[in-house]
Amino acid sequence: MLYLLFSNLINNALKYAPDQTNVDITITNTKENTKITITNRFPRVNPGFYASLMLNA
Repeated sequence: MLYLLFSNLINNALKYAPDQTNVDITITNTKENTKITITNRFPRVNPGFYASLMLNA
């Protein structure tokens, strides 16, 4: 399930990023948690969209 989630997020970041821009993937690890950030220079997606992805999975 996590593979599909990250695969979709990374593919969309690459697909919708403007030409000649980077898609950055950052992993930050602490004692309490791990944070994974996927960033491109495209406008942000409404956070409610992510909730609908999980409901439709």
